[in-house]
Amino acid sequence: MGCMSLYYVFTQQYIIVFWLILFAALADVLDGLVARLLKVSGELGKQLDSLADVVSFGVVPGAIFFQLIRYAYEANHTLQSGNFGTGLAFGGFIFTLGAALRLAKFNLDSNQSTDFVGLATPGASLSVIGLMLVHHKGSGFMTAIVSNEYMLLGFAMILFSLMLSPIRMFSLKSIAHGGWKKNIIPLIFIVMALVLTIWLRGPAIALLPLLYVLLSLYLYRKT
Repeated sequence: MGCMSLYYVFTQQYIIVFWLILFAALADVLDGLVARLLKVSGELGKQLDSLADVVSFGVVPGAIFFQLIRYAYEANHTLQSGNFGTGLAFGGFIFTLGAALRLAKFNLDSNQSTDFVGLATPGASLSVIGLMLVHHKGSGFMTAIVSNEYMLLGFAMILFSLMLSPIRMFSLKSIAHGGWKKNIIPLIFIVMALVLTIWLRGPAIALLPLLYVLLSLYLYRKT
């Protein structure tokens, strides 16, 4: 699904990209459960999971950043050569670098079973998908961001930093084990995410990972 998404990114069929990445995220959630049910879970599956994540939640968002930065530059510099704009757009792949480093660190860290250190790659890619939808719609309060190549590059660098940050962040998977009383903050995030997505759609999807980081900072403020 990640490889298919790349084709649709470069043919500007962004709604199809949205659904493919959504199904990739669903597969990412269910793959461990399916492996355990089939009794084929193991170290190989763990490595394959991360390799697939690099494509779907690393390369694809990097390609989206590349396209958005290139479009923004060409729209703002119609009378200039596009060579500099293309070079600038390649900077969007800093997201891909951050995702690969984040996943490698995750595989080496045995202390991230109930929560995370740094923004998980699917969460970071969600923000990029939101920017893509804002660009596709062409209106809304975040249009200024997707219309400015330097703001987009800055957004990519922020997500790069959050993926590799030492910030401890909660996992939504912990809700199934800890009960609702111990997971008030994650449940609040889920409710806010649903409300904001229905209300704002693309802009909400772009900003949800930042809301997630803020709530994680509050939850783990003592540590």
